[in-house]
Amino acid sequence: MGTSKCSHLGAYLSIKINKLTEKRKRKRCPKNNGHSTLYKYCPDCGSEIETYEIEEKYYPSLYDILYNLKLDEPFCDVFRKGDAVIAIGNNSEKNKETEYNLDESDNDIHQIVNFDRPEQMVKNFKTNYKEEIDALNGHYAVSSVEVCFGYLIYFM
Repeated sequence: MGTSKCSHLGAYLSIKINKLTEKRKRKRCPKNNGHSTLYKYCPDCGSEIETYEIEEKYYPSLYDILYNLKLDEPFCDVFRKGDAVIAIGNNSEKNKETEYNLDESDNDIHQIVNFDRPEQMVKNFKTNYKEEIDALNGHYAVSSVEVCFGYLIYFM
């Protein structure tokens, strides 16, 4: 398994995610210093294993949220920083006019001198992914969704 260094110049999403709390059941031996086990009886002392609940706080992944919304991965989770997820569009049809194509030729990069184009790319991204962005904004685990423009370097 290897990694690839990727770059993206264009519109992307900055999604702030709320920390969620979930109750989970755990099992442990009451006598053996809380020894955790999956068995009905402790393998060390033979005591009956007890079940208890703990509350875990976590940030759900973008893919968990998309699955919950029944969206078929319209975005690719590029990286995460604290409670923010940076994501790019994952649909080649919808990505038209929302990003510079750096792979095919170097000619496209020179068009950034036109300062209207980045603003237009953000507008196009908002229009092309409107349904998905609205769904994310309405999800309980998402506090905000912002469409930004920039140059991203990431590893996949």
